[in-house]
Amino acid sequence: MIFFSRKVYDNHVEDSDLWVVALAEDHVPGSLVGPTTHCLLKQQFQRLRDGDRFWYENPSTFTAKQLAEIKKTSLARVMCENLHGIVSVQKDVFMAATGNIRRIECSGISYMDLSLWKDVETTPEPTGAKI
Repeated sequence: MIFFSRKVYDNHVEDSDLWVVALAEDHVPGSLVGPTTHCLLKQQFQRLRDGDRFWYENPSTFTAKQLAEIKKTSLARVMCENLHGIVSVQKDVFMAATGNIRRIECSGISYMDLSLWKDVETTPEPTGAKI
């Protein structure tokens, strides 16, 4: 990478274009991008998450029990709930159902317990006004 930059930019690596250098980098293992792009993307998504006051993991958004229920949910469960006629799906829907990756029945995928979001009815306090 450095050799490439020095050759193309006549030994003035500091004049290298970020996009060109980022595309020329070797990929981080298990990734489709190099270390520079990986770092930039990671920082950007962290900032997006941390700056979002409604991000679901913020302590003021959900209770600990509600958050645990949300984390049980998967795209497979969402598909089972919303696609007409679907009876089975692989747990990781992004992986093809071949070899060791098998489809499972929708009933075998955990549901989210929505009772944790149920409003508790309270009796209104008397205002002191008599009729």
